[in-house]
Amino acid sequence: MDHNGCDATVVLTTTGSVPAGGRATFALPIGAHASSESVSVIEGSNATVVFEGGTFVVGAATGIAAARMNQEDRHVYIETGSGTYNFSVLAQGMTERIPELLDAL
Repeated sequence: MDHNGCDATVVLTTTGSVPAGGRATFALPIGAHASSESVSVIEGSNATVVFEGGTFVVGAATGIAAARMNQEDRHVYIETGSGTYNFSVLAQGMTERIPELLDAL
């Protein structure tokens, strides 16, 4: 996938719903081989970037209050209000490593 002119591999895609009036935190794994600088999270069919290069993109998508990365457990945490969310985690520069990563399985 080409994202912002860079080669990117989709690491994870997930969908979740939060009931009206609710709040939730989505824990999205980034994988053992992705660096924090290379990770982006997009939301929705319009591929709105909500987290990129270790930083939350404030105001990018309705209902998303915050995002942060935890290097220790290798997750991006997305805090949301009510609604349905479709997140994709992208790691730039990973395509050339696909054969190596598959061999490790």
